[in-house]
Amino acid sequence: MKISKKILAKEWLIFITFFLFGLFIMPLIDGLFSFYPLLDYTYHDIELEDWEFIAFIRALAPYLMIQIARFTYWSFKVLNK
Repeated sequence: MKISKKILAKEWLIFITFFLFGLFIMPLIDGLFSFYPLLDYTYHDIELEDWEFIAFIRALAPYLMIQIARFTYWSFKVLNK
């Protein structure tokens, strides 16, 4: 199966959009809806390396949620045929 350039470009755009959303917008939303300082309200005893991993996972979370929703929709569509 060949992947067309159009499909690849669409998936790349979805990834970049939601990765940037997770990287920049999610911390702002977190800060608005919490009663604690933006970066100091959880994981107080975690080493610096773990903070980097948590930040990376939190940046990927919106993209992964969209992919799970798309996959679930596709699965139901295929099963109902």
